[in-house]
Amino acid sequence: MNFGPNEMMMDLFRAEVESHSESLSNSLLSLERNPTETNCYDAMMRSAHSIKGAARIVRVDLAVDLAHVMEDCFVAAKRGELEIRPSDIDVLLRSVDLLVQISESTKGDSDIAGSDATSDLTNRVQDCVRRLRALREGKTLPETLPQSSSTSGKTEVILTNQVEPIPIPPPVVEERASTSPEKPNTIRKVAQFFDRNEAESVRVWLIETLRHDRAEMALDMSSTTDIDPIGLAFLATARDYVRANSPATLHYRPLSVEMKVALRVTGIDKE
Repeated sequence: MNFGPNEMMMDLFRAEVESHSESLSNSLLSLERNPTETNCYDAMMRSAHSIKGAARIVRVDLAVDLAHVMEDCFVAAKRGELEIRPSDIDVLLRSVDLLVQISESTKGDSDIAGSDATSDLTNRVQDCVRRLRALREGKTLPETLPQSSSTSGKTEVILTNQVEPIPIPPPVVEERASTSPEKPNTIRKVAQFFDRNEAESVRVWLIETLRHDRAEMALDMSSTTDIDPIGLAFLATARDYVRANSPATLHYRPLSVEMKVALRVTGIDKE
């Protein structure tokens, strides 16, 4: 299936939820069996943070809110500010399940459709968010909460085909770049972790290289073993930018095993 940039980013969000929800569930069940096994908090923090970041890019606000408060709980627990008891695991597992349901609701053929279904999902997510906030504050909420009149039946899962613009600061051009008569190399070696900072560095190189009318350019990701949603968003749009602004071609090669999988799953490797 071929995806446009927006649908591709939505598919990335679903992949993040699918991957990290399993990890979250396994860690929570392990913590329920052994509450002293606190070394799992780091992994749960990363999983919640990854889902939050992917949801923010495609502006699935319910998932952002839920993953954010889950991450807050894990951070507090790691710092020793919060004790997650076996009785608290249920609401966290329920939250993981809701993240999966939110992900499923973004599919065009999802069974979760219509205002009644989306309102029900929204209400259940908001209930979990309230419970997790109470947990973070050391409070316990009753099993059934009264429905808020300001949200009852009126709030739907917020989905959009617009990808949130990536706030990248203006490039900082090194002095040698502005004075050197040499043309930039047409091959750019990418760092091991392709994150926001690396995306900005590659963007500066790309713009500078295009000024010299190069016919072909390549990103060497043979040593890149991890990439975050910002890096994927950059790769998803970089080729289109090059095509729209020059006759040049941008290649992604060579690729590490990890990057081959990441680009194949997201469809970015299809030139």
